[in-house]
Amino acid sequence: MLTFFPAGFCKTALPLLLGLLLPLTLQAQQTDSIDFPASQIAEISTRFAGSPQNWPIVNSLAEYDPQTNRFYLSAADINLLRAFRDGFAQVEESRALYTTLIDRGARVLAREELQTLEGKFDRFRAHVNEAAITAATETAAEIAAFSQDVSELVEARRLMQVEARLEEIENIVESRRGLLGRWASAETGDLLQQDDGIRTGEDSQARLEFVDGSDITLSANTTAVIRKSSVDRITNRSEVDIELSSGGVLTRLSAAARNQATYNLETPTSSSQINSSSFWAENRSDEITTMSNYDGIVLVSAGNMEVNLAENEGTIVRRGQGPSAPIRLLPAPSTDWARPDTVIYINRLDLAWQAVSGARRYEVDLARRDTFLGNVRTFRANEPQLTLTDIPTGLNYVRIRAFDENELRGIDSRTLQVLYVESTSPPPLILDSAFRPEVVYSFSRETEITGTTEARSRLQINGERVSVGPDGRFRKPLTITGEALEVSLTATNAAGLTREVNRTLRYVDTARLFDLNWSAPVQDGQLQRMPRMLVRGRAYAFLTIEAQINGQVLRQRAGNNGDWALQFEPDEAAQITIRFIDRESGNTVAERSFPFTPIR
Repeated sequence: MLTFFPAGFCKTALPLLLGLLLPLTLQAQQTDSIDFPASQIAEISTRFAGSPQNWPIVNSLAEYDPQTNRFYLSAADINLLRAFRDGFAQVEESRALYTTLIDRGARVLAREELQTLEGKFDRFRAHVNEAAITAATETAAEIAAFSQDVSELVEARRLMQVEARLEEIENIVESRRGLLGRWASAETGDLLQQDDGIRTGEDSQARLEFVDGSDITLSANTTAVIRKSSVDRITNRSEVDIELSSGGVLTRLSAAARNQATYNLETPTSSSQINSSSFWAENRSDEITTMSNYDGIVLVSAGNMEVNLAENEGTIVRRGQGPSAPIRLLPAPSTDWARPDTVIYINRLDLAWQAVSGARRYEVDLARRDTFLGNVRTFRANEPQLTLTDIPTGLNYVRIRAFDENELRGIDSRTLQVLYVESTSPPPLILDSAFRPEVVYSFSRETEITGTTEARSRLQINGERVSVGPDGRFRKPLTITGEALEVSLTATNAAGLTREVNRTLRYVDTARLFDLNWSAPVQDGQLQRMPRMLVRGRAYAFLTIEAQINGQVLRQRAGNNGDWALQFEPDEAAQITIRFIDRESGNTVAERSFPFTPIR
């Protein structure tokens, strides 16, 4: 089966492109088969398969007509899709239940079972991407049944006394049991209770997750102690006190915790009561703590004074002093990217963004997950530009933030997606239809060659650099000074792979072609009939002249200077047709018919 994807459809940006679709126009019976243009496969996928992400299933069933660029689905295909759609709806319901299970403590209470469920979700998506509709439908049924089993298991285990789980570690992370315990290497899955400590080393990170779904991420060179962690299993209300001795932590309260929990953060200079889904605190020394709140409300107390931090506000607390009045955080840096995603073919990216007024410095995070938890690399820059290096193969996520003169951490930029593909193929180089033939005839000396290549590739036409738009489109004006112009196009991607396309542009002056000399008079646009006639003209050396009359075809090659002549006998013919043909390609360049005077 031939498969067609609209331009740019398969690039790493598929999920972001799906919303930009044209209204659907179907040429179909309501209950029978349908056919539709290829550009609307995502909307068809939404209608019959439940989601635009399920387009591989539709694509595998549909028949494709390359001449019309349309797909066809039979009634039987549609029935299969409807059955799959029902299974997909069960999967979506299970995903909603999955979120609820996490809020109810499944990450701690049913860790392995939750991982199994996540694996089933991944397997279902893999079946969809592989267009395995039967396997996907069967897996959907498994997910529906197993998610219910996990739900019942979580309820049964709610009475377990589990406080916090060390969910992720990176590089050097140590934990300490109790206030008098020794520091020892920590492992993912360790359970930490009241008075247990945790610390990270250089270029290290750790994330603690609590039973209510909230988590705390420790940055590099951070030491923290769980001073209190209790859970009322009846009301599911928890109370957590964290002491930050040094370094920085990002606290993220779940929706359940914001309504049914109390989280407090103690530093050497302050105490904060947190009701926020994103709150950053950094103990820069025993003397100064900076805090940035990105959502909700945080009450900060120090020196017998209190301030409330609203969304996108921060404060500075110095030892022995009250917190500063709320300071508006620096806005999120913005890039000039037309889209929030890009594809690269080498493992580095030159990143630039607009300078933020009042920014002293910037940080750029590079992560493998859009949550920026685990495997996060942070780059620092004093200017609004940076080169990210050693980017891993596959999909990566990037965000930028600014710091003001007080070292208050600003608002994170929108998340950028960077797909690194180790390229093995040169970029496409597709000319528009007028330039598809290897020899193109132009009736004007001024013309323009247009087409599409890979965005961000390097394009040269006859050795001259030509700009390529973010959608891969390009155009280049050309002048044909002689009879022909040889055009060479080369497109090179970031991996250094090159594709070359060559075209010959021939200039044709139709006025010259049909400036003919006849051996007979011409009256009122008609040739006077004579027993034997001669026609002469001047064309181009690459042309053959063909005359069609009385069912016969006469041919004459143009000379080196373009001159030609043909002799013929009109007899009773009504007209003679003169045709100019390119000898190399065999294409007709121009033709015209000339009538004879009627026979009396």
